[in-house]
Amino acid sequence: MINKSTSSSGRVKWAGGRGGARRDRAPSHVGTGIQSLAPHERTTRLIALQTFEGSFYLTPALATLLGTTLTNLEAKLKEFVPTLTGLSEEQRKILWATVLAVGMFERKLTVERDVWELVVEKARAWMVGLVGVGYKDIEMSEGLVGEVLGD
Repeated sequence: MINKSTSSSGRVKWAGGRGGARRDRAPSHVGTGIQSLAPHERTTRLIALQTFEGSFYLTPALATLLGTTLTNLEAKLKEFVPTLTGLSEEQRKILWATVLAVGMFERKLTVERDVWELVVEKARAWMVGLVGVGYKDIEMSEGLVGEVLGD
């Protein structure tokens, strides 16, 4: 049985597990800037943003994980993805967010590939399934992700 308690310093104490050993660890949200998150933590937070269908929404949470602002991502959307025919404005935003998330996994979180590989596969399947979107549109968008991620 695992027991959780909080010390007066705000640190979470876990007891139990193997042999009842105790260990202290700070909660992941305390004193942690997004840039200083460990790759695994950043990966799990990004995975949590994926929809059931496989896409990602353009949200402040996504922008934060990418190390930028939502305003910046929306500006890049207008600059980089102006003519995807057959898509509504909302679909274009979702496509852009999905391309950005895939780019983050593949460019910045490579050490976690075994964790996110199927997530990216599902995202790519969703992108290819969009009516009016071809491989060239996706490749063009992916080529621009580096500017957002600082590559």
